[in-house]
Amino acid sequence: MFVNCDSRKARRRKWSQPSSTVTPEVWKRKWEIGEQLTEILVDGKVIGSFKTASVWRLPLFPNAAIGCGLISGGTPAWNCFADFIRSHIAIDTVPDGVDHEKYELPESVMLGIPKYTAADLADFRGFKQNDEALPRIAEEPKRVEDDSFDLLKQIVEGKNPTTPVALGNSLAQDPERLAPFAESMAKRLPEIVQSYQGNTQDRYQMEALDTALAALPVTAFSTVSDTIFEFIQRNEGWQRFPRLYIRAAESGTRTLEFYQSQFTSEEIRGYKRLLPVLAICRIGQASSEIVAEMKQRFTSASSDEHYKSALFVTLLKLGEEAFVRANMPVWSGNYPSWAEAVLSGSGKTAIGPNNCMTKEWGGASYLGAAMAPSLRWNKGQWSIRGQT
Repeated sequence: MFVNCDSRKARRRKWSQPSSTVTPEVWKRKWEIGEQLTEILVDGKVIGSFKTASVWRLPLFPNAAIGCGLISGGTPAWNCFADFIRSHIAIDTVPDGVDHEKYELPESVMLGIPKYTAADLADFRGFKQNDEALPRIAEEPKRVEDDSFDLLKQIVEGKNPTTPVALGNSLAQDPERLAPFAESMAKRLPEIVQSYQGNTQDRYQMEALDTALAALPVTAFSTVSDTIFEFIQRNEGWQRFPRLYIRAAESGTRTLEFYQSQFTSEEIRGYKRLLPVLAICRIGQASSEIVAEMKQRFTSASSDEHYKSALFVTLLKLGEEAFVRANMPVWSGNYPSWAEAVLSGSGKTAIGPNNCMTKEWGGASYLGAAMAPSLRWNKGQWSIRGQT
């Protein structure tokens, strides 16, 4: 069956609500009443046709609109116009003997397919034909997770299973189930990196291990933090594994010299320069020279807001709340309300303010609960992640 639509002219006078379908022809806003033809074809033969109509209607008190706009399609040119502001109104063409509430679209009228009314939807309990399938659908997430962890087991055992892209995102949904794999993942990741020759499957496995390790609960990650820190130092972690670069700071003050050096060097540029800042936030300590430099960058006009949000949470973690309050930047968008929420203590974790994370994670990679920003923008206000 094939449904064909066309636009022509007609003369009808009964008004109804605006049509849900507006064709390019309609958008030409012609003054005359436009007619749309819907046909149902089976094997190339028309078995049903239905005409609808619409018009651009003037309001009770017309308002004129005059102006010019630049047409970008084809050769750029200015297009000037003068017209009255009008609303697109569909004309009711459903036969009087048909229930307008249930049959409003041409297809539904011709084929006798009713629309669910508000009362139907309020009491809808599904179709009996689906009763057998629904329990299986409900179990599908568990089956997918089991399959994902089976792949992880094969990877850490040194096997080379076909690995789907973003496997790590699936694994990271259950951090507690990941915990027993912490040491084997920390051992396997450097092995794959060392032998990596650009193979797509190896890359997918590295990404999966990277995501899963970064999603480990704090207690589980502590058992491998030293191993990960050594790995990050040897493999330009800030560039290749930014999440693990930050989490490796959980090895504590032994990492401070490294991250402070990274903070002051010119090696890390662009949006990733916030990585050593967030790492220092997780350590919770810094030299007076580093604190002074952070303050200077926080008040610098050249620092973007995303970077300043990293400095913001880190300075708070380092005990500089008075300085932060006295030198609040002129934030844009919802940054001011975010900053107020953080200062109020909302979203603070054992790791730090906003979980020692920027207002939002700028990278495309997934963040588990151990790293994700505590506060999220939800329905026009800041709420704590995981709470409704």
